[in-house]
Amino acid sequence: MSRVFFRIILGPEPTLDDFKSHKLLGKPLLRERMRREWESSASVYDDLEHAIAQALKFPSLGSQIARLVVPDDGSVGFA
Repeated sequence: MSRVFFRIILGPEPTLDDFKSHKLLGKPLLRERMRREWESSASVYDDLEHAIAQALKFPSLGSQIARLVVPDDGSVGFA
């Protein structure tokens, strides 16, 4: 079984930069308690409609939505 998530991306085709952590993108750590996420994660949505609403609300995030299929085998963590 797998889970489907959605990621807001900048262009019509996903690139590696679209999935880099905030640390790799050079963004500052805003809360120490979020260090793990800052270092190694990317925000995704589990609801397409919500992802679209966020992309419309925050155009700087991007204008396209990538669909991610994540296996439930433990190779990728999600929360």
